[in-house]
Amino acid sequence: MSCFYDLVRPKPRLTSPFSPAVKLAEERALHEAKLAKMEAEMKMVFQQKVAEKEAKLKQSEEELYARHREMKDALDKQRADLEDKKRRIESGRPLTPDKSVRTIVSSKYGQY
Repeated sequence: MSCFYDLVRPKPRLTSPFSPAVKLAEERALHEAKLAKMEAEMKMVFQQKVAEKEAKLKQSEEELYARHREMKDALDKQRADLEDKKRRIESGRPLTPDKSVRTIVSSKYGQY
């Protein structure tokens, strides 16, 4: 069983350096080792990029949930205010203008 190191380390020459078959075999082994190394590096880079994308998606998801909670809280507060106003109208008490409503209206349309 050969390992990566066996593929990378230079092999001692047993035959004449001028034999084309031996030279071709050596070049092929070196080329295959180089390809294996490049493949390992590409897999590492790919896994790193996948991890970065997953982290970015997780952060976006958390931001979306936070925004959803804020909007839901604001809607619940608005619903409670409207139900309070409805109860006051039904009980016959006069409505006093809310400062928050006046502030929103005045900031949009100027003083009224």
